[in-house]
Amino acid sequence: MAFLFYLPVGWDVILGRAYFHYLCKTDAGIHIYDTVELGVEYWSLSGSPKFYTGRGKFDEAFFETKYEYRTVDNFPVLGSFLNIRNRLFQVFDNDTERVLGEKSHYYYGGKRVMNTWQPFSGGKRFSCLSNSDLPNNLTVARYPEDYSKFTSHIFLNKQ
Repeated sequence: MAFLFYLPVGWDVILGRAYFHYLCKTDAGIHIYDTVELGVEYWSLSGSPKFYTGRGKFDEAFFETKYEYRTVDNFPVLGSFLNIRNRLFQVFDNDTERVLGEKSHYYYGGKRVMNTWQPFSGGKRFSCLSNSDLPNNLTVARYPEDYSKFTSHIFLNKQ
């Protein structure tokens, strides 16, 4: 009976959560479209990539603008009424103008009913596919997390 009371005011939460979970299952994750074999000049003696900074960030300057690491925000997904957002992290080849791979995250911010019940917290937020959810392609801890869980699938050591 309580469900019938909730349905007229909370239908967008039910629909939004269902669609969010569908997107998480079907589209979130790592998508690799092409790989690149890199020579020894791109790797340290220990085998770790030279194209990451000491803080673990992708260093585009190392490739002299051949490869670019992009963040693309698709706000919102399917109009604003469901409050679902998508963020893509892409490795882009500027020479061929192609995306080599991308990591897709989804966020759901709730709607009227959820956010009204939690007015001072900004509402309950859900996300899928954080870096901790991704499988580690490499077993050695010395690699930057983004490399071991994403770009190591794109940039391969030719050795």
